[in-house]
Amino acid sequence: MADLKKKLQEELEASRRHLGYSYDKVRAIPLDGPLGEEEMETLESFSSRFARHSDLIVSKYWRMLAREKDPAFRGSPINVISLGEKYGWISDAAA
Repeated sequence: MADLKKKLQEELEASRRHLGYSYDKVRAIPLDGPLGEEEMETLESFSSRFARHSDLIVSKYWRMLAREKDPAFRGSPINVISLGEKYGWISDAAA
């Protein structure tokens, strides 16, 4: 389990770096006019990286942490998010 946890933490860190790179590019896009193909591609990349990072957190990392606390846990992603609030991983599951 420790090896899996370390691997997931490394995967999350790499994902966070990629997301940060895309976020910096998105912040530079002016939103007061029509968007060109390059801007649309940048927004699509950010959206995909955000979705992947969120999935890594909830579906893999938090699920693994939940199973550390309760090996029988087999809940849905919403159950995982609720446990995240219960264990203090996030402040508000409903937000």
